[in-house]
Amino acid sequence: MDFEDKGEIAHYGIADVLGVKSIDTGLLGAVAVGVIVALLHKRYRTKRMPDALAFFGGLRFVPIVSALAMSIVGLLVPLVWPTLGSWIASIGTGIAHAGVFGPFFFGMGEVLLRPIGLHHILVALFRFTDAGGAGAVCGENVSGALNLFYAQLSCHTPSDAAHTATQFLSQGKMAAYLGGLPGAALAMYHCAKRTMRPEIKALLISGVVACVVGGVTEPLEFLFLFRWAITKFDLKAPGREDEPSGPAAADPAAEDDAPKAELVAGKYDPVAILEALGGPANIQALDNCITRLRMTVGDAALLDDARLKKLGAIAVVRLDDHNVQVIIGPQVQSVKDAIAKLTPVG
Repeated sequence: MDFEDKGEIAHYGIADVLGVKSIDTGLLGAVAVGVIVALLHKRYRTKRMPDALAFFGGLRFVPIVSALAMSIVGLLVPLVWPTLGSWIASIGTGIAHAGVFGPFFFGMGEVLLRPIGLHHILVALFRFTDAGGAGAVCGENVSGALNLFYAQLSCHTPSDAAHTATQFLSQGKMAAYLGGLPGAALAMYHCAKRTMRPEIKALLISGVVACVVGGVTEPLEFLFLFRWAITKFDLKAPGREDEPSGPAAADPAAEDDAPKAELVAGKYDPVAILEALGGPANIQALDNCITRLRMTVGDAALLDDARLKKLGAIAVVRLDDHNVQVIIGPQVQSVKDAIAKLTPVG
C-alpha cells in the first residue's frame, strides 16, 4: 500500500518502524500482543501433536499458533486503529487545551493508568507529539514536551515554545516522589504487625530509595493503600498477613532436618527454600524482578507457604497452577542465584 498522501499517513498513524512504513500502535499494540501471546501460551503450551509432527508440539507449538493469530490481528489493525488512535489523540488534545488544569489531568491520568502499564501511552503522547507543545527552537520545528526541553538545552536563545514544556514532565511530581509515596511506605510500616516490621522494612526502604533517587514509583505504588483502608477493612498489606500455621509453624525445629547450605545475606537458606518450593524437580523456570522470585513450577500445590514465610519470604502469590511468585525483598537476586545453582534450570 502506498502511503504518500499526508492525510492518509495521519489517518492510519503511519511511521517508520525499523525502516519499514508501518501502522505505529505504540505501547498499546505491544501490550495487546503480549496479552494475546500469553493467552495462547497458557492454552497451547501442552499441545500434543500426532507422532509425525511431535517435534512441533508443546512449547514449540506456541510460536507457530502465535504467528498465525498475529497475522489475523495484523489484518484487523487498519480497521480499528484509526478510530482508537483518534480517541487517544483527542484525550491528549483535550488535556493540552485545559489551561492550568492540563498538568493536573495529565498527572491524574498517568497515575490511574500506571497499574495496568498504559500510562506510557499518555506519557509518550505528551513527550513526543504536538499535545505536549510545538514550536521553533533555534530555527528548528520541534514537537513534544521532552523534545522541546532537550532542544532548548542545546540552544542559547530562549524560545516561547519551550518555556512551558516542563509542565508535562516530572517537575510537578517532586512532592509525591519526595513526600507522598515515602509517607505511604511509612503508613504501611506502622500498620504492619510488630513481629513482621523487621521483615518488610528493607522492602519498603528499597522502594523509597527507588522512588526518591530514580523516580521509579511502581515498587511502592503496587504496595500502596491508604492507612484508613488498611485498618478499616483489615487488608493484607505487607506485614499484615495471617501468622503461619500448620506443622512448619508448630515445630520450629522442623527445618533443622533439612540439608544445610551457606546462607544468603546471613538469613536465607537456599536449600530449605528450594524444598519448600516442592524440590528441584518442581522448578521448571526461575527468574526474579526487584523483589520477587518468579517461577514456573510443575505443581503450585507443592509449595509450603507457611515454611516459605518462616524462611524469610514475605508472601506467596499464585497466578495459576504453574506460575507463582515469592516476595523476598531486596536480596531476591542473591536468593535466586543461590537456588538456581541447585536446580536443573540453573
